[in-house]
Amino acid sequence: MTDISFISVIIYLAYPILLVSISVGLSLTREMGLKSFFFADKRAHWSIISISLITSALFSPYIFGLSISGHGAGLVWIYAGLSAVMFYFTGRHLAPLFHKNNILTLPEYFEKRFNRNTRLLISAVYLIANMFLRLLIIFIAGSILINSITGVESHYLLFFLLIVTSIYLIIGGLRAELYVSILQLGLIVLAAIGFIFWFSSQAETGSITIVNQITSSAGENISDIPYSTAGIIFGLPILAFWFWGADQFVVEKLVSTDSLSGARKTSYLSMALQIIPLVIFALPSIIYLNLENLQSFESFTDAFSTLPPLLSGLFLIGIASVIMSAFSGLLNSTSSLITLDIYRVFYPRSSERKLVLIGRMSILLPILISFLIIPVSNEWGLDIGIKLFSCLCYIAALIGGVFIMALTVKNIGGSSAIYTIVTGLFLICLKTFSELNILPVAPDSAIGEAIIKLGFLEFVPLLFIVSVGLMLVYNRLTGGINKESIPLSSLLINIKPGSHRILLFIFSIIFFAVTIWMIN
Repeated sequence: MTDISFISVIIYLAYPILLVSISVGLSLTREMGLKSFFFADKRAHWSIISISLITSALFSPYIFGLSISGHGAGLVWIYAGLSAVMFYFTGRHLAPLFHKNNILTLPEYFEKRFNRNTRLLISAVYLIANMFLRLLIIFIAGSILINSITGVESHYLLFFLLIVTSIYLIIGGLRAELYVSILQLGLIVLAAIGFIFWFSSQAETGSITIVNQITSSAGENISDIPYSTAGIIFGLPILAFWFWGADQFVVEKLVSTDSLSGARKTSYLSMALQIIPLVIFALPSIIYLNLENLQSFESFTDAFSTLPPLLSGLFLIGIASVIMSAFSGLLNSTSSLITLDIYRVFYPRSSERKLVLIGRMSILLPILISFLIIPVSNEWGLDIGIKLFSCLCYIAALIGGVFIMALTVKNIGGSSAIYTIVTGLFLICLKTFSELNILPVAPDSAIGEAIIKLGFLEFVPLLFIVSVGLMLVYNRLTGGINKESIPLSSLLINIKPGSHRILLFIFSIIFFAVTIWMIN
């Protein structure tokens, strides 16, 4: 175990007190109502929201999963580029849709587009993904990160960080998350810069070579990515679309701006801020590439143990900030789903005070689940984390396919969406259980065996196309749309008439290309 200095411990313990103090200060400035708690009074500045989005995404399951499963930072570099494109799409098409229809959550969009049952089903899927996939992935990823750098046993430390995050969110709501994220991002960047300069001073090659490798590490890692070109080309854009356009934590922040113009500026600034995760995730590559140039360091832990006390404390706070920002995005989205998309649907006449109380209480649910899974997660390693991440990607492909059809095809009905989601979840369970060896699957054909053995980046576009096809088949069987609660045209993105036929043609080509490639 690494010998952590006394100064580092003092700094590390003072950090949570500072965060809670910020939250208390913000909560005292105005009364905490529904819009204050969940949407920061819809007065948040677009630049602050952009910072919060990037900070929450630095340790997201997607960036972690792509970085680890890709054996390097190469996939993260590609994913960041696609994320920038998706931010433009979100600002150009989705932000106007949400603001014009006064949509506060993504499941609410599905209710206005289809019906209440679709909203409840989507909410349940998101909650399951948050509680039993994302939460576990953050614990596994956080444990790997802390153990590899500090050598300290980390599960209960992660539980402590989750509790601190819950406290300042319960007190201050989304406003607390937004303002805390500014501090967190500043500390993360400061810790990264400090570590780069310290590390470069220890290397024989000097700081110039170290900094140059930030730009070169992407190309060196891309060549080592163990996935097919088809999986990268068709799989990563689907994940980027879901994460930056159909994920609740993004929608919640987009609608927290004071205007549509602010929401668009949020998206466009977030495009530029994609450089931050690139640099952060280039650091491990830089360090590994230069370990052989160092006099006495053989690992992250060995290098960390020699940091000056002040820098080691700052580095610990940077790690805590990355993990806590991931927790805050998870907790806020979970709270809004439970309160606005489930509780308020069944109890529409509830007062704002009661809804805020439900929102605060729902933040405690991940803490309870975490307390129950800590003994189990101690036995889980990287392999389980990657499989859970794969399952989360499958859900992204399924919901992404349903969402894109809801956005582009006018005569799609709610029944087809429900049947598609249920069928897709069944396929996801079969695939995931076979990967976890929980449910042995013995396919009767070469295609079935190929699907079982298919990598997650190859299975994502296949499932996306299947969800689109199921929407069309079920829609034909159920008779299409039944009613329009509000003008349907306002719930579709602005595309030219007949363009959805082109999209379906492209999807069909992709489907047959992936099928032929898989058989061969």
